[in-house]
Amino acid sequence: MFLSNIKFILTNVIFLPIHILKGNKISFQSKCSFSSKLISTSVDRYSYIGPNCIINFASISSFSSIAPNCVIGGLEHSISSPAMSVSLYAPQVRRETYIEHDVWVGANCFIRQGVTLGIGCVIAAGSVVLDDVPPFSIVGGVPARFIKFRNIFSDIDPSAAKHCFSLKTKNDIRSCLTDLLN
Repeated sequence: MFLSNIKFILTNVIFLPIHILKGNKISFQSKCSFSSKLISTSVDRYSYIGPNCIINFASISSFSSIAPNCVIGGLEHSISSPAMSVSLYAPQVRRETYIEHDVWVGANCFIRQGVTLGIGCVIAAGSVVLDDVPPFSIVGGVPARFIKFRNIFSDIDPSAAKHCFSLKTKNDIRSCLTDLLN
């Protein structure tokens, strides 16, 4: 009996390290890898953050997926400064990075601070995103360039899709998106 209780505790309790919890708002319905580091970041419901990600000053909406080894909203060095060391020049203004609903960021991507990734967009693995990404688009490369729009959403208004993601249950969201496509 005692051993079965220990097994239950070890398999059903989630341990979140302090570097994930401090200064962040993470939905209990989201999954964030232990090895990722988040700073002043909010993660909405049913989003996923893979291993070894570093995310600074970002807002991640629901149902978004971030693959391993991504850097989002990192601080940048000023090449106009007399020195390259961050300890020798004035603190930077931090700009929040916005990742809207249902975004997929492939592995090993860099997303510059202050960028907005539009609803339903896809970022190809290994991309360096320096500018905003339109809703339902696919971008990739170094620097990331527009590849194409996701055909399934070609006639859908992004605000209608945002409404779907504001619904409470996964079934309601699924039904709403299906209705938009028909």
